[in-house]
Amino acid sequence: MRYNTRTWNGFADLTYIDTEFVSDLGFIPRNDIFRMAARLGYTIWPQNGAFIAHTFDSFQSYTHVISRDYQQTDIFRNYGYEGRLKNLTQIEFSYNQRYTFLVDEFNPSRKDDARALEAGTDYTYDSARFQYRSNPQELFSFTTQLDLGEFFNGSRYSLEHRMTLRIQPKVNLGFNTNFDHIALPEDYGMANILLLSPRIEYTFNRSVFWSTLIQYSNQRDNLGINSRLQWRFAPLSDLFLVYNDNYFTTTWGPRGRSINLKLTYWLNI
Repeated sequence: MRYNTRTWNGFADLTYIDTEFVSDLGFIPRNDIFRMAARLGYTIWPQNGAFIAHTFDSFQSYTHVISRDYQQTDIFRNYGYEGRLKNLTQIEFSYNQRYTFLVDEFNPSRKDDARALEAGTDYTYDSARFQYRSNPQELFSFTTQLDLGEFFNGSRYSLEHRMTLRIQPKVNLGFNTNFDHIALPEDYGMANILLLSPRIEYTFNRSVFWSTLIQYSNQRDNLGINSRLQWRFAPLSDLFLVYNDNYFTTTWGPRGRSINLKLTYWLNI
């Protein structure tokens, strides 16, 4: 259920995913849940100044596990501000509150020698986020996001940066970086997680496109390459040739390699 006006907007959402539900057409991150979520936002449209709009909003969600007699396992509350400027840049501030009940044990640092958080324990932790997005219509644009705060029984610092360079009319270049520092007390572990993702997209003409994504993760000890050639031979009909290659980064050996051919055709009956 959704409501929108020039100044007020919001929605209420109820989600029920049964224990046995399986999606053959998509990805379901979690089943066996009943979730209630709602958002309320208020926008101010100033007559003068550098800003087009100021938006204040609140989002909350509550998750219950069906098979555990609808026990509440997750609470998420977000209170945010978004400012949109006349030059199309955006700034965002938000404050987040989380509650998590662990149904199973969980190792946040993913370190082999780290002690896992015990099943049946619960945690309440807060964090803050700042994000800046430059004008996406410029040939060079970027987004920077900083997260600081608590994380389960410890703390977390996260920095994300996304850059895009358009060399018109043929080439799009991008480079994404994600860095997370997780510090947990005692022997629960500490981790520095780095993810690097350069990409290139090239348009040969209106029907043939090529894109390549390279991704490095120190947490998964993996360097992955995904390269895709796409031919749109008819409306909503494509032929894809996809090459995947993955390597171990500590021992520098091949992990897996594949070439895939995919055809989609739109039957307009």
